[in-house]
Amino acid sequence: EGVLVRTEEDCITLSGYDLELGITTRIPAEVSEHGTIVLSARLFSDIIRKLSDQQVSVEVNSQLLTTIKTQQTEFTI
Repeated sequence: EGVLVRTEEDCITLSGYDLELGITTRIPAEVSEHGTIVLSARLFSDIIRKLSDQQVSVEVNSQLLTTIKTQQTEFTI
């Protein structure tokens, strides 16, 4: 249902689990602030899958609205 997104010093850790299987991956990234949020796995993966291989910015505001931006597109979930 959800994916745990956690920022660390120089990477983003993504974790997902169902009743039988779990997966965690680390992605090198430039991180400006540390934090953790759970996002809809289906919605997040659909958005990320459609983006090109350019720089992606992910920002979460105080109301937990998450904005995913590239130079050409912007999504808020």
